[in-house]
Amino acid sequence: MVRTRRNFTEIQKALDKPEPAGGAFLIHWTSRNEKDRPGYGALGIRDPAVLETYKEELLWAFDFLTQTLSLIQPAVLPVEVYVFEPAEEDGDSSPQTVPRLVGDRKTLLSVVLPSRTPVPNPESERAYLRAAAVHEVAHVVCFGQAAFGSAISFPWAWFAEGTAEWLCLYRLRQTDPNNVATFEFLLDWVDYPELSLNQEPDWYTAAMFVDYLVRRYSLDVLGAIWRQASPDNEPWSVIKPLTGASNLFLDFCLDAYALNESAPDLFARFGPRGREYTLAALASRSETVFKGKVRNFGCRYFAIVTQTGSQRFSVAVQTQEERVRAAVLAVNSDYKRVGPTLFLSGQDQVLDPADYPGLDHLAVAVTTEPEQSDPDLSEQLRFELRFKGL
Repeated sequence: MVRTRRNFTEIQKALDKPEPAGGAFLIHWTSRNEKDRPGYGALGIRDPAVLETYKEELLWAFDFLTQTLSLIQPAVLPVEVYVFEPAEEDGDSSPQTVPRLVGDRKTLLSVVLPSRTPVPNPESERAYLRAAAVHEVAHVVCFGQAAFGSAISFPWAWFAEGTAEWLCLYRLRQTDPNNVATFEFLLDWVDYPELSLNQEPDWYTAAMFVDYLVRRYSLDVLGAIWRQASPDNEPWSVIKPLTGASNLFLDFCLDAYALNESAPDLFARFGPRGREYTLAALASRSETVFKGKVRNFGCRYFAIVTQTGSQRFSVAVQTQEERVRAAVLAVNSDYKRVGPTLFLSGQDQVLDPADYPGLDHLAVAVTTEPEQSDPDLSEQLRFELRFKGL
């Protein structure tokens, strides 16, 4: 369908109902088909609840980011928020945080939120509206930190999207636990663990890494990451020293495989994370060798299925790459951990299924310990997984 395109100046004139939201936001909107006024079509709001939901969530997100996470407020308030159908300006219906020239104010970050959604019922629509508002406020505040000067810094883009999407997840788990609108962005994270969460278009899936940081460390750590962020550094160089973890991304991958522990709501919706090449612990003494590659900020899982009374076996991950990391995780049929994690090296490690009561299978996780957040996007590190019954 070909929509009527309007320039932003024309849209501004139509959005003639300014609505303050605290002192932090000024919402520009208009109503649809109001008597004695232009109809405005998709530019107008058809349900007053849309505006009220936006006001509530804009303020909640702003308070959470500036008070709970102790991030600084944007240098210029109020933040301008424009509620209309974004596709009428640029063809894309997605919510946006974009630079705008507003009056005599130099280019600043402003927010565009949709005046309408195709969601079929009011409950689902409210969840979508909450997610849209919270996500965009996260961008405004995170890139409003003094070092950025309200300019988006590309090396931080993946972590910014992850933070924004995590904040939606955090909020909707409180308000709409049975209607978490952000799950649509996490389906590929579940099914394709090998994808790099710092590469577009998979930035949104970095929400699960942010979720891990908050659960494993604290909200204070997330706040500290953004307070130290600047165009002169990149996320990994800040995250690693703050956590002090030697195998941070591998730890995250292991946590993610036991998904019914780390995100039971996500597990209930989509099931376990995708895995490759099931290895059976059989009586054969022949060695199985799998040669593969792993991306920066990606992970690959290999299942080792055992049977009651099955014999011991050896497993090793060999590589010439210093950054490749691997470990074996034991889970039960509910994808919850049973027994300790075994970190792998190039030497054979012997495992006995009898040491893991309640075991359903073991999973070998192979990943990298990233050096930086924005490396060569084509880089993949080689490894060999070796498995043998004893």
